[in-house]
Amino acid sequence: SSIKVSAQLSSTAAPSQNIFTAIAFRFDITCGNHHDHALVSRALELTHDKYCGITRMLKMIAPVSYGIYIHTANPEEEKALV
Repeated sequence: SSIKVSAQLSSTAAPSQNIFTAIAFRFDITCGNHHDHALVSRALELTHDKYCGITRMLKMIAPVSYGIYIHTANPEEEKALV
């Protein structure tokens, strides 16, 4: 699992005067099984949209977006259990 953050800077002439114009989070999460996907997704949405103080601060600077990418740890093993 990982969290990556990327941002765009304004393109002013002086690098010291650049400001953030967009910030994007990417959540790559691995779950034990497919049934946990919705739970993990909802938890990340609440964390990002409601409970994260860092996100609230960043939204004062620039638009903040996010993507949630959830993967199953062993999809072949899960198929055998169904």
